[in-house]
Amino acid sequence: MATTKKFWTWAELNAKVRKDQDLQEEEFIDADEMVGYANEAIDHCETLVNTLYKDYFLAEPYVFPLVAGTDKYAMPPKIYADAVRRALHVDGSNVYTMHRVRDWHKFEIYTYDRVNNNSNLYSYFLSNDDPGEVKLLVTPVPTTTPDVHVWYIRQANRFVLDSNGDAIVYATCTCAPITFTAVEPGVIGNNISLVFDGVDDVDTVVNAWNAANPTNTVGFTGGPGATVITPAQTISLVNGGSDILDIPEAHNYVMQFMKIETMFKESGGVPTPRIELAQGKLKGYQDQLEGTLAARTPDAENEIELDYTHYQEHT
Repeated sequence: MATTKKFWTWAELNAKVRKDQDLQEEEFIDADEMVGYANEAIDHCETLVNTLYKDYFLAEPYVFPLVAGTDKYAMPPKIYADAVRRALHVDGSNVYTMHRVRDWHKFEIYTYDRVNNNSNLYSYFLSNDDPGEVKLLVTPVPTTTPDVHVWYIRQANRFVLDSNGDAIVYATCTCAPITFTAVEPGVIGNNISLVFDGVDDVDTVVNAWNAANPTNTVGFTGGPGATVITPAQTISLVNGGSDILDIPEAHNYVMQFMKIETMFKESGGVPTPRIELAQGKLKGYQDQLEGTLAARTPDAENEIELDYTHYQEHT
């Protein structure tokens, strides 16, 4: 019989931990602390997931066009570390894998391609000029403008709370007095950028965005549509996410980790027999998670199906 995994929400995780720890009426652990414990546990689980089953968080391709004369390009916004699985050159029917230059010859290859830029067969490697700004470096410098489809591993979902302690789902941004909010829930709203030139009013800019992006629209509250935002600026929506733990196999680990952190807070950071017992239980949940991930079948495309036709012909 088929089974469906339960995706625990932040509200459910938080409520169960507080109930199990008899913290419903306690205020010495606030919402920000509790969500911090949960996100730290998710950090641990994400590392296990990406070590044991690398395509668990395989995302749909991040698509961008090459620009003639430009060789550095931003990575997907929600990528895990620099986990690019594949980059494809797509120009009509001309599709090929862009080879990732990995060995020590990449420096010579890159320099040679810049000096002798006579090929449209692109490859790439990663550069890290600035902290937190890994770039995809295309070589040779593009002279054509195909699309690049980057298949990548995304980050696990983390919880972000609003002032009421509820998980934020819709991306938002406030430019007083107007608050802009994505219509669709989730990280897609983080891609909304509204360009105000100091002349067009809010209605004009929002309507133009919604017409160009019918699957990722935006609304606003707090002021009339005739408002003109000055000075000229770009307003980008942020904090769109999800209120679910998207590693359903890890819910026991996450809650147990949260419980242990609350115990340490109660004990003033002093280990106790109760904490040691809880840590043993946490280790059991970690072993269970590792076993579940290790048992999943990787799609490595390295198995050949056996040919039984010879036996079938003689039966």
